[in-house]
Amino acid sequence: MGNFLVGNRCVIQFNGNANAFVDQMYQAWQASAHFYQHNGTEPTAGIGYQPFPKNVRVTRVKHFDNMCWKIAAAGGTWYFENGETDGKTGFSSAFDQAGNDWIGNDADKGYNTSSSNGGKDEYRGWPNFGVGNFNHPQRKSNATSYWPDAKGNPLAFNHVLEGDHLIMRTSNETYDLEYHIYPTHATIKIIKVKDNNAFLYEGPVEGEQEAPIEKDYYVLKDGVHRTFVEGGLG
Repeated sequence: MGNFLVGNRCVIQFNGNANAFVDQMYQAWQASAHFYQHNGTEPTAGIGYQPFPKNVRVTRVKHFDNMCWKIAAAGGTWYFENGETDGKTGFSSAFDQAGNDWIGNDADKGYNTSSSNGGKDEYRGWPNFGVGNFNHPQRKSNATSYWPDAKGNPLAFNHVLEGDHLIMRTSNETYDLEYHIYPTHATIKIIKVKDNNAFLYEGPVEGEQEAPIEKDYYVLKDGVHRTFVEGGLG
């Protein structure tokens, strides 16, 4: 269970069905975001969407100097580099309801340093899927992305897409994936794999590294809490 302030309300989420949580989150942001409601302006790139939509809402923005799909839902806001900028794809930011960026690949901004040749935070991302940097943000992989309809044909993107279940397809000559986006969660369908692959999350838990690191933990299917260790997972 967790609780936090959203707009002028305190939202409490219990384990289990998230429908009530989604409804409360939606109502809270609707009550506190009059500016966006009245003029329909797209919020500044690099922050969570306000108000959080009840369904899935996709817009096209520039984030960290790369063109992205900005995917907003009741659970948070995610930025997926869509391939328009030098064939780069992958999630470069994942904002929770409190505004924490769980990825923060700001390689072009120069806020932080890294041992990588790319510098800054360019190692961060999700899912950092394949050989040749497929779906690894800030890295070129000759990949593209689009939003297909039920028959697999690309939808015409006219400023915004909305729905309870949207599908994003991304591919290059080696890999082909579908991201199924829902208001409360997302799933990934593997269409084609011709080389090694992985689902790799690299980023700061809750937006920053805790000290001591043992305060953070992760949970797998078996439900066991496992602590992080310096340099990688425990």
